[in-house]
Amino acid sequence: MADTSPLAKQISMVSDWLATVEVIRTNLKLPGGCGRSLGLYQPSLTLRRSYYQVWITPGSYTDHLKDPLALGALALIWGRIWTESRARARLLTLWSGFLINIIRLITTTPDCRIPALQSIVTIVHHASQPVLTDIAHRTTRTLLLLLRSDAESVRVHELCIIILTHTAAASLDTLRSDGIDYNTLIQALSRAVHRPNSTHTMQTHFLGFLRATSSRLHFNISADPSSVHFIIAHFPSTNFATRGDALLALNDLYASGAEQERSSWDPNAYYRAALAAQTELSDDILERMEIHMGGQLMACDIYVNTRATDDFQDAMATVLEDKDMYTLAKRLYPLILSTESSIPQGAFRDKHGELIPLEELGLPFSSFIDALPLAADAIRMRGIPGERLAADVIEVKHALLTRQNAVVRQICSERIESDSHVAFFYYAMVLAASSSGGDPSAKRMPTAERLKLAKRGLLCEGASNYIRLGLHKVASECAYKLGIDRLKTASGPPMGRVKPSNDNTEDSDEDEELSPRRTMKYYTEAVVYLTSALEDARSYTRSAPLDYRLHKSVLLMETILTIVLEGRPVRELESLISQQEIVDQLYTTLYSEIPRTHSRLVINSIIPNWESAQQEWDTLLRKFDRRAPVGEPEHTHNHPHDVEEGLHDELEPEMDFGFSGRPPTYISTLDIPALVHPSGALIPVVDVDKSRQEEELRQAYVGLAAWMEGAPNSAISNNLSNSLSIPGMSSIEPSPITPITPAAISPQIPVVSPCPLDRKPFIDEQIVPIAQYMCSACHNPSDGSDLKTCSGCRRTKYCDEVCITAEIPGSDYISDSGTSRRVMTKSEPSCPSSLYPTTVRCFSMDFEPLLEFLQPHLPPFVFHLLLNLASSLASTINTLSYALTHPSDPDSTEALKSLVPSLLSFLALYFTIVSVYRTIRSAINLVFFLVKWIGILSMLVLGFSYAMRGNAAESFGDLAARLHEFEAAYKEHAQPPKEGKTGSRSVWDHFDAGDRDNKDSGKLWWKKDKDTTPPASTFGYVYEQVSSYKWVWDALVDTREDTGSERVKRAKKEKNKPQVNAKSKPGQRVR
Repeated sequence: MADTSPLAKQISMVSDWLATVEVIRTNLKLPGGCGRSLGLYQPSLTLRRSYYQVWITPGSYTDHLKDPLALGALALIWGRIWTESRARARLLTLWSGFLINIIRLITTTPDCRIPALQSIVTIVHHASQPVLTDIAHRTTRTLLLLLRSDAESVRVHELCIIILTHTAAASLDTLRSDGIDYNTLIQALSRAVHRPNSTHTMQTHFLGFLRATSSRLHFNISADPSSVHFIIAHFPSTNFATRGDALLALNDLYASGAEQERSSWDPNAYYRAALAAQTELSDDILERMEIHMGGQLMACDIYVNTRATDDFQDAMATVLEDKDMYTLAKRLYPLILSTESSIPQGAFRDKHGELIPLEELGLPFSSFIDALPLAADAIRMRGIPGERLAADVIEVKHALLTRQNAVVRQICSERIESDSHVAFFYYAMVLAASSSGGDPSAKRMPTAERLKLAKRGLLCEGASNYIRLGLHKVASECAYKLGIDRLKTASGPPMGRVKPSNDNTEDSDEDEELSPRRTMKYYTEAVVYLTSALEDARSYTRSAPLDYRLHKSVLLMETILTIVLEGRPVRELESLISQQEIVDQLYTTLYSEIPRTHSRLVINSIIPNWESAQQEWDTLLRKFDRRAPVGEPEHTHNHPHDVEEGLHDELEPEMDFGFSGRPPTYISTLDIPALVHPSGALIPVVDVDKSRQEEELRQAYVGLAAWMEGAPNSAISNNLSNSLSIPGMSSIEPSPITPITPAAISPQIPVVSPCPLDRKPFIDEQIVPIAQYMCSACHNPSDGSDLKTCSGCRRTKYCDEVCITAEIPGSDYISDSGTSRRVMTKSEPSCPSSLYPTTVRCFSMDFEPLLEFLQPHLPPFVFHLLLNLASSLASTINTLSYALTHPSDPDSTEALKSLVPSLLSFLALYFTIVSVYRTIRSAINLVFFLVKWIGILSMLVLGFSYAMRGNAAESFGDLAARLHEFEAAYKEHAQPPKEGKTGSRSVWDHFDAGDRDNKDSGKLWWKKDKDTTPPASTFGYVYEQVSSYKWVWDALVDTREDTGSERVKRAKKEKNKPQVNAKSKPGQRVR
């Protein structure tokens, strides 16, 4: 019976998965949105419970089993919910039935295969380790059979490869316990990727899988030549990131089976072999050795070492006769600096090989190594200052031979601080810093510090050949290691970051993927370090003799770096390959068999398989590379690798499901789009602009994947108008089932790719500004943060003052671009004129003629101040003019950026000068103001005194006497009352008493002073007025007289009791 529910009717009216998702969301009354979970995750517990119980339980699966569109939409919704971390925790409780339902869609419902696989792809991109293991356990066999089927679409193969690579790489032990053969898995992936219609996602995931499993499945991968060829075929790519991934994969593939380089050998056997080689080597090899050394055949190692051995034996025979340790030390010192094997680990022995006792020798040593500290002490006992260097060299050599790394570091550090121009101490320092040598006090030095020491030692002049070559070798090895570390960091985990457990917390910062800016930063640093390693390796191989013991290792490194950095094919490396053959032949003749080191295993894998790898994979890889395409060969399915036949029974489709008039599409006919008429008749596909349709379909799949990861899809609401129109069908008839409406993606819709393997950046190593990350003197590479930029040209950079001094010894100025006579400082180093670019020169400002003219006429401090100002101004003007006249030069942008500190300095200097000027001007104006007003006030005082009396001295002469009068008047008015009522008196009583005592009492106020005698002076008048009315102020303010306690105290003091007059005087008010 057909389902006639409203939901089924609405689903029957749509024809793609996203439209069905919209119908389901509307019927559930779930809020829409563009979030990661499509608004399906809500804080309401009721909504969550209803949603999970209705749509995720097995009952909901069986209820909607009749409509593949509903099932496919449910699978998409399940995968979409998984992207929300909080909802993911809820799904884990129903994980078993949830995954079984999706797998059942893959095996039994071909029309729902793509949405079900897309749902699992979304899950594995956000899954933890246990979830990936469970998916691998349940789906590996099914997915392997889908990969085997040629009838499946490329989209199905792509989704299967994504799931297999992510789950299998994290669950190798589970696959082993399930009986999955690793060889079968690798061969199935290789066969699927080798199809002519394979996508870039399939290739990147297969390469990531090989890199992730190369350390554990190295035997299985090495047994499949097609997989090894796939890795090697990536080296001609124009993208440095791709070549770096291929190198990392090969490094991990051969890391477990690599042998270590031999560091010791029998000196007697080497001596005999070297003597024999001088006469038995072929003329071609001797001629090649002579040409390589510039015509100096005697500079080859077989001649240098034999001469050094003869000289050492002669020195020991001499000291055995004369017992002179000082003479022995003088002979050992040049031998130590001439060759590495100058001091053999031998001793004085008799004809039976036994050690000769010290009593018979008459020497304080019997072993040759023990003679070194005694020789150093003999030099120090002489006390000659110029010979202390020889004593330290001999002592350091003894410490190196006895592996006393702490002693080596101490002596070398002291010597480098006192005299930084001896390369031997740098060489010994980097050798001792490479390992602790069993000494717990000597920790291993960081690789970057060893690289800096090696580069600093190469600046020293007068170093012997073997010391200089040793520094080049150490520098190349350290830079190579740092470059590989940066490359691993930039590339990230091979298959992305995977959480170890199912936690409900949000992603931490440690689990986050690198940002694009940081990724580019690490790739840039990787290019810088690997380029430095290549330069040191080339310097080594060009100057080292072909019979040198370590020549082969450095030559192998140079070959690898040339392939990785420059992407050169093998035919352009003939010179390196032929040189490698001669070096290997000489090593076998002089020493022993060649060890299978890591670099040799990598080279032995690349060189012989280069041509076959390009023939097998180059056509497929060029489609997604910037190289020119070549003709596509015909592809046949007669692949040598076959998946187990027993897996076929797992995917037998179940029949007779009753799809409401929509017949199922089985594996044999599932070509997308599946154009099936509702009546069951197949509609022939019109081959009109087939490539355009395939591209639109591909973009539709990309849009589906983007929607699964949280990207909005504006076409969901109006899907009916954007449905796929199929030729030969009426518009009123129901549309056939299509995986997704193949509409073009809108530019506003972001293409979300959750897997980091699909987001590899394009890195062009040729445009990396390597000079900005290297010291101009010692060429030490770094991240560029600790380099000091020259304040003159703004482009030259140095490590510190040592590099500046080494670059320009004894020079304190440069005469180019106006930066003459600049004093070298830490913060503002200058650069030599030889480092300036020799290209087209721009406008140049030079103040040197003016400064030469002003120097005799100015004091020294003024001249130096003017010199610094002119130098800064000239460098700023020249840099600005160069940047404006060379806009295409990459250094122009950096030059403009470097002007910001100079402009800020000029602004600060300008405002400082203006502030000082204004402060001085204000101070001077203040002085003038004070002087002016002091004079004005003085004149006013003198004029006022003269106007009052004519003589100021007369007015102020009796001031002291008048002050005494003021005091007497105060005391008189302050006396307590002697009559009247006790207690407080009012203000009016004071007026009455005053009127009674005054002779002018009874007169009106304007007549009181009419007949009085005028005061003798102004001060006298003021005194009279103040003294007359001072009691008013005392009455209003000073209340001490009104308190009873004060009167009592005063009465006791006067020993008189206050008296109260019974009778009042006439006219006195009595209260």
